[in-house]
Amino acid sequence: MNERAALVGKLSRRDEALLCRQAETAKAQELADSLLADLQATESTAAHAKAALEALDTVLASAYPTVDPATGGTVDAWAGKYGRRGSFKAFLLTTIERASPAPVTTAELFSAAVSHFALNVTSEQRRDFSRNLKIALRTEPTRVEELPRTSTRGATGWRWRTLGTLEDIARQVESHEGAYPLRPEVGSK
Repeated sequence: MNERAALVGKLSRRDEALLCRQAETAKAQELADSLLADLQATESTAAHAKAALEALDTVLASAYPTVDPATGGTVDAWAGKYGRRGSFKAFLLTTIERASPAPVTTAELFSAAVSHFALNVTSEQRRDFSRNLKIALRTEPTRVEELPRTSTRGATGWRWRTLGTLEDIARQVESHEGAYPLRPEVGSK
């Protein structure tokens, strides 16, 4: 009887292991299919880019026969330092939103981004990086508010914009805060 129970236990473990291996195989097949689709898309994109480059070279050669089209070199406009496109801005917005309602300074965002993306920023690159950080945030005026500097050497602050309640809006309308003065011809008959 014990021998049978041991064999049943062994078969049960083998069945579990078989199910696990089948699940792992299915996952691996899904990954392989996904990678194959990505490879085909990349090859297609590369073929289109190569065709566009050849067409551009042909146009340049006919318009400017003495100029070598390769003279312009190579420009790596987006090197993917921050992962996928938009990751840098998404990180900044998330950081500011999490800190809300407290403001976050540009220096704090700089430090957080350098740490998060594991960047090595030299002192010469720091100014450009901070400028790019500000540009990214200034493109989101409906979500982020740029606060005035506290002094000439003070850091710029950023705060997540919150929508006011209906009561806040009504109070603002009643007190005429931020209202433009009406010209005489407006509202009179």
